[in-house]
Amino acid sequence: HLTHEPPALPSGFPDALRAALLKALAKEPSRRFPTATGFAAALEETAAPVTRSVTIPTVAVVDFANLSGDPDVSWLGLGIAETLAIDLQKSGRLQVIGRDRVARALASVQPTPGQERDVVAVGTSLGADWVVTGGFQVAAGRIRFTPRLVTVATGESIPMDKIDGLLQDVFALQDRVVMAVVQILGGVLSPTARTRI
Repeated sequence: HLTHEPPALPSGFPDALRAALLKALAKEPSRRFPTATGFAAALEETAAPVTRSVTIPTVAVVDFANLSGDPDVSWLGLGIAETLAIDLQKSGRLQVIGRDRVARALASVQPTPGQERDVVAVGTSLGADWVVTGGFQVAAGRIRFTPRLVTVATGESIPMDKIDGLLQDVFALQDRVVMAVVQILGGVLSPTARTRI
C-alpha cells in the first residue's frame, strides 16, 4: 500500500470511473482528491451517463400509409413520419431511431399479401419500445390522419383520436399529431420535455 501502485482494475470499468479511482488511490497526497466530497462528486459524474442511457425509451417512426391511394399526396406519409421523428427527438427524453434503419427493418419484414405491415416485428428488430405509425386519407380538399402508437413488448395498439382538417392546413395538423403522441407518452416525458417539443 505504501510503495506499490494498486493492481489493475478489472475490464469493463468506464474510463472516467477508472480515472477517479486511480486518483483517489494516488501515492502522493497532492495528486489525490482534496476532500471526500470531491471524490464523491467525481463518482456521481461517472454514474450519471450510465443511468441516463439505460432509461431512455426508444421510438421508431414508420411512414404513414396513403389509404386514399392518391399518388399526388403520397409525400404526406414520409412528411408526417419525418415531422414526428424530429419533434420527438427534441424532447431529449426519447431515443428516436433514424429513418435509414427503420427503412431497412421495414424492407426485411415483408407483409403477407392483403395484410398490413407487422410493425411489432419491425420494432422488435430495431430494439424499439414503441412504434409510431398510422395512415392518412385525402378527399375533397380535406385530410384525415389516423395515428397509432404500438407497444412493441405487448403488441398493444394504443387508441388515438383521428385528426381531421383542410389539406391546406396540413402542417398545423401534423403538429396536432405530434402533440397527440406526446400526450400519450406523457408518463415518459417530463413537462420540460413536452415544452421543448
